[in-house]
Amino acid sequence: MYRADGIRAPPMLMYSYKKTVPKKIIENIPKGWGIGISDNGWMTSETFYEYITNIFYPWLVKESTQFPVLVYMDNHSSHLNLPLVNFCREKQIELIMLPPNSTHIIQPLDISFFHPFKEIWRKCVPKWKNQQGVTRVTKENFPLVLQFTLNNMPNAEKVVQSGFRGAGLHPFNAKAVDYDILNKGKKCKQTLNNNDTENCNEVTEKQGFLQLLEKNLPAGILPDFKKAASNGSWTGDVEKKALFDYWFNIYKKSTGISD
Repeated sequence: MYRADGIRAPPMLMYSYKKTVPKKIIENIPKGWGIGISDNGWMTSETFYEYITNIFYPWLVKESTQFPVLVYMDNHSSHLNLPLVNFCREKQIELIMLPPNSTHIIQPLDISFFHPFKEIWRKCVPKWKNQQGVTRVTKENFPLVLQFTLNNMPNAEKVVQSGFRGAGLHPFNAKAVDYDILNKGKKCKQTLNNNDTENCNEVTEKQGFLQLLEKNLPAGILPDFKKAASNGSWTGDVEKKALFDYWFNIYKKSTGISD
């Protein structure tokens, strides 16, 4: 979990074990992090309850967090149960479930964090292995590799902040959300109904190029570009204007926006 200011809360690592986690894994868990087990290694309602009550809430108190706080979550069944709701009500933690099939446009980490994190992970893993003199990442050393990657991710706080801003959650701004993503498939389907398959293929190709371009933009800049697009012009750093103009041109062509 991350706060809207970009500060990371201690995570919980899940493992697939029946009863206990091997001692070698426990020894490598960073201080303050949580550890849970389930049959398949996925989060369950029980382990999520343990995380909120034993890791997350104590961390909020330690950080002198002002209550009440909002916690945004997806609609996965593991995120909601009666004991958790009762605990959160008592501790002034407001649980807000994001609408189904919407995390790609209003989940802050989906918007800005996961892609740059994957990129830095690919760079940090071989670097960590070289430093430690090991040949592979195992269950035992995975917590150390994850911590190493998180600690070496540049501008992580700003990246997370841009995600909350791009999702319109903090500061709250419904107009910040890129709702047009939801209409791209509908537009293409409409052209197919009109037997204009050539145009639909062209739109689909441009959308694919746009996605590739956006994946390779500097971390955290896409939400700023989308905000500038809604205003029709770039008012940020001058050195980024040319990149914005290029992205905006592709964006308009792939979404059918005319000049």
